[in-house]
Amino acid sequence: MTTTDLSAPSHAHPHPDCPFCGAKWSDAMVAEFALFSSSGGCACCGDDPAAIVRAQAPSRDLCCASCGRAIYLKP
Repeated sequence: MTTTDLSAPSHAHPHPDCPFCGAKWSDAMVAEFALFSSSGGCACCGDDPAAIVRAQAPSRDLCCASCGRAIYLKP
């Protein structure tokens, strides 16, 4: 018999890991990534140009809160 961990909501997604140091992304890093991401690639919008939300260009690199290395570089 297996048990299910009910401590986290079923819709919660784990934060990604830093590819350099392995630390979990902070909430601020996830929020910053979401701010500068486009919904154009999401499954619900697909290729509908009217549904694509244009994201503003980031003004700096997205860096790991633990090790400080850049994960995503600004364009």
